[in-house]
Amino acid sequence: MEIRQKNDGSAQIVFTDEEIKIINEKKCFEFTDIALRHFGNHLMNMVVNWNRRFKPSVRGEPTIPKAKTEK
Repeated sequence: MEIRQKNDGSAQIVFTDEEIKIINEKKCFEFTDIALRHFGNHLMNMVVNWNRRFKPSVRGEPTIPKAKTEK
């Protein structure tokens, strides 16, 4: 998977054919605890870099979380 961010702040997430095959077979992303930790750390680094490219009006846009978590 490659995330390609443009200078205007928009982005594309591009998958290889092998990644698409795995996603089609599994229908989900599954992480071990340590893999999720590392993925999260990389994602946070990307988020910081993304925010540097966003226009101030986009940076200040509020987001309402909708993620479901296990209880």
